[in-house]
Amino acid sequence: MTSRDAVERVLTRAVDSRPETVVVDLSDVTFFGSSGLQMLAEARAHAAANQVTLHLVASSRRVLRPLEITGMTLAFRVYASVAEAVDG
Repeated sequence: MTSRDAVERVLTRAVDSRPETVVVDLSDVTFFGSSGLQMLAEARAHAAANQVTLHLVASSRRVLRPLEITGMTLAFRVYASVAEAVDG
């Protein structure tokens, strides 16, 4: 099982429980490439189908830059801290 598989499984369970919002904390991510971006896009679609909002927490350039380049910062609300994301 890859890291992506493990994260995807946890994220799917969180969305399937149908809370109003799920916060995805990317603060400790050391590499963020196409696999992570694809996983977030899929998670967003799954969340939307279940009427769940995803909030991302990211403050490092290594995570923010790929989100910005791909335009995903327009698709997600991105916060600098978990506290900010929870407050929404």
